[in-house]
Amino acid sequence: MPETKIKKSVWKRWYMIVFYVFVGLMIIGTLLPDSNNSNSSNTNTQNSNFPNQEIPNQVEDLEQVYVNEFLTINSKATKTTQNIVSTSEKASNFEISFSQAAELYRIYEFQFQGYLDELNSMNVPSKYSAVHNRYKNGISLFTEAMDLAATGAETINADLILQATEKIQEGTTEITTATEIMKTLS
Repeated sequence: MPETKIKKSVWKRWYMIVFYVFVGLMIIGTLLPDSNNSNSSNTNTQNSNFPNQEIPNQVEDLEQVYVNEFLTINSKATKTTQNIVSTSEKASNFEISFSQAAELYRIYEFQFQGYLDELNSMNVPSKYSAVHNRYKNGISLFTEAMDLAATGAETINADLILQATEKIQEGTTEITTATEIMKTLS
């Protein structure tokens, strides 16, 4: 007696799960602060007649430089996340092949590794060290997720795609928490 394979509903297939995760990422990406909204005033020029205020202003300037760099990286990561969503939608709708999606995921992995390298090279004021580490962890999780997604798309392995989805969810939580904390600190 031959076995009949039970076909999963379209809502439980791996590509739909990936699609749901990436739509969630897109929504989260719109909630993240944009670097265009940052305040880049120079407090040293405002208080140059007061030498005793120079040291606090230098600290404020260093913090502002850090915040601006952080927001720039965050803006780039948000754009990459939007590209991931677009790629996943196209792969789910068979507008691109899985091998093309895998190539794009490798590019995104490389981009996230670049953001991680930038974060590692930043001069982080002590006030921001905890949030910085949390954000780095989120970016690291996205880097791992893109490796898993690329391998999963190359091999059409649903388990790897699900592992990538879990990493994305963890990374999203870390990044969202870090950006919320950053809003309160700056």
